[in-house]
Amino acid sequence: MPASAHEQRLVRWLSQPGAYPHPAQAIERRETHVSHVFLAGAFAYKLKKPVKFPFLDASTLALRKRFCRLELSLNRRLAPAVYLTMVPVVETPRGLRLGGRGRIIEWLVKMRRLPEERMLDQVVARRQVTRRDMRRIARRLVPFFLRAARGGRIARFGEPAQVRALVLGNLQECQPFLGTLLEEGDRRFVEQAYRQFLALNEPLLARRVRERRIIDGHGDLRCENICMTQPVNVFDCVEFQPAFRCADVVNDLAFLLMDLESRGRQDLAQALQDACRGPLHDPDFERLLPFYKCHRTLVRGKVRGFAWLQHPRTVQGRRIRGLSRRHFQLAVEYAKRFSRPRLIVVGGLIGSGKSTLARGLSEALGAAWLRTDQIRLTEFAKRRRSRQGFAEGIYAPRVSEQVYDRMIRRAEQLVRCGESVVCDGTFSKAQGREALWRIAKRYGAGFHFFECAIPKAVALRRIAKRYAARTDISEARPEHYDRLKADFEPVRGWSAREWTRISDNRASGATFREALRILQRLAYNGVSG
Repeated sequence: MPASAHEQRLVRWLSQPGAYPHPAQAIERRETHVSHVFLAGAFAYKLKKPVKFPFLDASTLALRKRFCRLELSLNRRLAPAVYLTMVPVVETPRGLRLGGRGRIIEWLVKMRRLPEERMLDQVVARRQVTRRDMRRIARRLVPFFLRAARGGRIARFGEPAQVRALVLGNLQECQPFLGTLLEEGDRRFVEQAYRQFLALNEPLLARRVRERRIIDGHGDLRCENICMTQPVNVFDCVEFQPAFRCADVVNDLAFLLMDLESRGRQDLAQALQDACRGPLHDPDFERLLPFYKCHRTLVRGKVRGFAWLQHPRTVQGRRIRGLSRRHFQLAVEYAKRFSRPRLIVVGGLIGSGKSTLARGLSEALGAAWLRTDQIRLTEFAKRRRSRQGFAEGIYAPRVSEQVYDRMIRRAEQLVRCGESVVCDGTFSKAQGREALWRIAKRYGAGFHFFECAIPKAVALRRIAKRYAARTDISEARPEHYDRLKADFEPVRGWSAREWTRISDNRASGATFREALRILQRLAYNGVSG
């Protein structure tokens, strides 16, 4: 994205020592996708770019002034001696000037300059940082987390619907990098992991709001924004988007832990994590951490991706491109940690509501939906016989065995690749159910079998209505019910952790909600994920 004439003029002027009312020799400039920082003598000045992204609109002077004011007030919480004031850039008959009379054409944030050699990213790169330094950072951050504003408008940013919109929205904003920085298969995998985690942990996220663990935090806790002075200075928080700053405490801390890990310092990340865990008194800290690390590394990959688009052909641009790609790859690794695959089996007699439940669970979990009816009708159509009776043609026992065998093989392929699956069929034979159970155990996937059951009279009415209206691909008819029931082998030897007999004889959607609550409870208790 090329700079505007206004921005170019300001950059040229602020790069000259004579632009400043204090001693300043050679001016150094640092650029991000949203700002320029000019290091001038003992001070630093930040110029906000007139940009408009999906997550930031700083396209007008009034908006940039507002963001400068917010930056001062918010950053004084963790770096009060660094953030000094706002300075106007004014147009005079003799040219531009910092402060004084004239037409204001821009606003800058004036800061006390920090020693660059003490920035955390620098000392990490030189391997001059220790676990003791991580404890120093924790002593700075933990009181901030505990004292930060919370409740009211801040709390809403932690509500499950808001968290869903935040993480899925950020993933959607990574679309410009598909095929260059982010592979479509990786994007799809992360999306499924997100949807599954959000569905199964919705009660946990809601409880976090009630426990007042949503704070007005920093929003950009990474190594470049921490200076290992005495005391530690943490600066450059997100002022332009409350949704990026107001978040779960774990979300805020996850950024810094992820950043350390992305630099190959898992040991430092673990030391910082250990130093923060106890004082925060948070029993769900470990459960949430990889989820929010995934979100944060995607944020970083996206931000660096936009920076690359601004300078795609420069040496610096190519370096940023490589960093962006590594962040997107790291997101996949985190996704594997917080959302292991699940193999959900939904069975039962015809008319019991199993396909409705299976479809709902697959959509909620972002899982693949494998349906025996679909496999039978599309892949075994050549075996159909005219006027075929019960257990004939494509419904012959041998064909049914092949249908289930094909579904089981596909389910195994998906689970082996880390994907979740919902298998939908009658599953009248214990052999098929147990084969899927063994697959789940083999690959460390969560497993549960929902056996749908309703009164016979209700099932017969449903089957007759569906068959007459042809509203579903199922070809089951009322006269098939008794023979299918006689062939159904009861579930034996499975506990409530593995099997639930669930009734669909209730209001629309109630069965799905109950099944999801069961999976949520099992997931939180560590039974199936």
